Amino acid sequence: MTVELVKRTIFFKLIKNYLFVVVTISFSLFLVSCETIVSLDRTKLERNTGIEFFSAVYKNILIFHRDQPDISTIMLAGLNGLANIDNRIHHELSGNEISINLDQSSKTTLQLPRTNNPSSWATLTIEIILQLQNESNNLKDKSSNHIYSVFLEHALLTLDEYTRYQPASVFKPEKSSQPIKEKTGFLFPNELSIRDNIRIIKISSFVSGTSELIKRQIQSIQENNNNSNKGIIIDLRNNRGGRLDEAVAAADLFIPEGTILKTQGRHPDANQHYIATPDNTNPNIPLIILINNATASAAEVLAAAINDHDKGLLLGTHSYGKGSVQRVRYLPNKGTLNITWKELFTPQGFSFTEFAVSPKLCTANKNKISQISTLTLLESILEKINNKDFRRSKTVDSTQGKDLKVDNKCKILKSKLVSTEDYDLKIALDILANKRLYIEIINHPSTIDF
Repeated sequence: MTVELVKRTIFFKLIKNYLFVVVTISFSLFLVSCETIVSLDRTKLERNTGIEFFSAVYKNILIFHRDQPDISTIMLAGLNGLANIDNRIHHELSGNEISINLDQSSKTTLQLPRTNNPSSWATLTIEIILQLQNESNNLKDKSSNHIYSVFLEHALLTLDEYTRYQPASVFKPEKSSQPIKEKTGFLFPNELSIRDNIRIIKISSFVSGTSELIKRQIQSIQENNNNSNKGIIIDLRNNRGGRLDEAVAAADLFIPEGTILKTQGRHPDANQHYIATPDNTNPNIPLIILINNATASAAEVLAAAINDHDKGLLLGTHSYGKGSVQRVRYLPNKGTLNITWKELFTPQGFSFTEFAVSPKLCTANKNKISQISTLTLLESILEKINNKDFRRSKTVDSTQGKDLKVDNKCKILKSKLVSTEDYDLKIALDILANKRLYIEIINHPSTIDF
């Protein structure tokens, strides 16, 4: 027993010592990694690298941004942002000169460039920041990446809400020793269900292969000619967008001819006109698209194209209204600049940003909808359609442009409902079960609500 006890004691001591060594090494590595991260983010702002960085920023904005930028406004907004690091910093403009002050005391006065030369404005920016660093202890302690981030966070607000700077990560990902397996097939952040031969496609984001998924459902319906109760519901609610080309390709499946989308910007490559392919699928299958105030970007492109060509019924509330596309530009410090470089326009020429997309059948009033039977809802829709006072002539002359404004009043209303029932989907299914009603709504010129 004594020998056995001694063996156990030695064994547990070894285990204890081993664990102590492992913990010590792990903690040491953690401290080293933390020091490495800190050191990576302690790169001081230098004149040459700073000029290179801001030259790239100003140049990309001048070339690619959707609107004609004012570099002086951008730079001055960035300098104002540095006051968040040291609130004693402020500047004053007088003619073609800028005075930089610290605690009401003028520290330097410099001439503004007379042209939009990116290098000239970058040089001026760096000279001002370096001068401030000499005077401000708060600014002196900050790394170059920190200064870049604070400066651009405020500078880019003068452009639009989507142009953003993404700083380079201070973490360096480890190289994997595992071989990378090639992915086959399509990966969909989407869901598909079938009810009485009605395909319900929930698209959370437009990714590679999304249009192919929709195409396969169209083909499945076309092959099953014996069942007259057929249709497609595409659910775009809470879809924030994704690949623009996939949204255009999805619309092309339903639209036989004409414009799907127009894009415009200052850069020549931003001006594009997407036209439907005549020999594409173009099915005569009832289609309902569900949208809400979180339907944005590429999702709005599909919804608007279908609506403008009367190839389906939009049901829900008006969309988000993100009618711009961003382009990623890489900067010398490995950070990125996401620049809004083009604007999206519907086939009828409306700006998504200005007007969003309105549904033909507005279901904003969920409180009222929940209290009415399905039959009463459908009867209410027919009554509105047949009401002569409710009708107005449908103008199809796209040359009138913005005279065709749609009044977006179909917004989500405050609701006291605690029910989890999906009323939009339920109404869509009921409409597809009544083909006459579906056609009546499609051909009606006005928005129908409850």
